[in-house]
Amino acid sequence: MNKLLLALPIILSVMTFAQANDAGPASISPQARAIHESAIVVDTHADTPQRFLDEGFDLATDTNPHDGHEDFGKIQRGNLGAEFFSIWVEPSSNLGHFAKRTLELMLKHADKGSAGRRKAWVEWAGSVCQEWRDKYGLVLESDAWPIRPE
Repeated sequence: MNKLLLALPIILSVMTFAQANDAGPASISPQARAIHESAIVVDTHADTPQRFLDEGFDLATDTNPHDGHEDFGKIQRGNLGAEFFSIWVEPSSNLGHFAKRTLELMLKHADKGSAGRRKAWVEWAGSVCQEWRDKYGLVLESDAWPIRPE
């Protein structure tokens, strides 16, 4: 805990500098890139589904690199392994059926016309999953403990 408290000001400073510096893409060392590409990258909150509803947004459409929004290209280039999508549902009128309402909204606004553009990305994502299973499958099926696939 003490280490986290000591590191927090440094992390916040770096994040603030990174957000303020809009001079273009940063230079990334080969070692840093290798570490990032070998990591399981997880984004624990994305409001992107709300953009599907409000803006008719399509993940298959490339967006400006500086706008902070995700798309399939950024997901692939950033080595994103898992995403937790969120969507806001009016609490007072949906009490007791939040998940059902969320799925209704997502299905109602699904863009069937962009399925072809998503196909290549879905195939790529499937190959990444298979590559991970091939690499770590034996470890995951092992009775050894603790399992640490890194």
